Amino acid sequence: MSDSYFAAIMAPQSVRDKFAPLAGVMPKDWQIKNPDNYHFSLAYLQDLNGRRPSDLSDIFKRAANQFQKDAEQAYIPLGMEGLSYFTNHTPPAKARKWKDIPKHILYARPSHDAANDMITLHNKIISLLRKHGYPFGLTQINPHMTLAKIPQDQTDAMEAFERKHGVLKSAMEPVRSFGLYRTIPGETAEQLRKSGRMEPPKYELIEEFALDI
Repeated sequence: MSDSYFAAIMAPQSVRDKFAPLAGVMPKDWQIKNPDNYHFSLAYLQDLNGRRPSDLSDIFKRAANQFQKDAEQAYIPLGMEGLSYFTNHTPPAKARKWKDIPKHILYARPSHDAANDMITLHNKIISLLRKHGYPFGLTQINPHMTLAKIPQDQTDAMEAFERKHGVLKSAMEPVRSFGLYRTIPGETAEQLRKSGRMEPPKYELIEEFALDI
């Protein structure tokens, strides 16, 4: 299996500290995100076509520079505005493995301004990846910070959790960089679920890119 890379903004420590306690009160059969792994995805690269991750450096530096010029600022004003969820009602009949079974996603929402800035940065990255012939996933994003993936038969429990904790917010903090990350292979979600353990830290930073260049 080839390595999987993605561009993302890792959640600042203040955001992780604010939302981490939720992991401790979620049902144990949910696929709970380790707070150390909280992030906002910007772009996915499943295959580098034989090129090295370092070959992407210039592309991401240019995207950061273009973002700064268009946004006329050297940071993303990241504030969190509560919880929400994506529902997934795809029939699970064809799923052969637990990880392939469709699940709902419980997530924390960034502020409107932060989400718009993330979309702008995403568009810069995707445009440059396309120009240089890199395959990528998702041409559109809905910026969010995943907290857990939830079995389809627990929709009511997810909705109740969101009603109870959905007003949780965090103050604005300027985010001044994003990174290129590699997903570290490890135990599968099914193995973690069966053992009742949360996922370990699973992302390796390849390079960080400043927005205030």
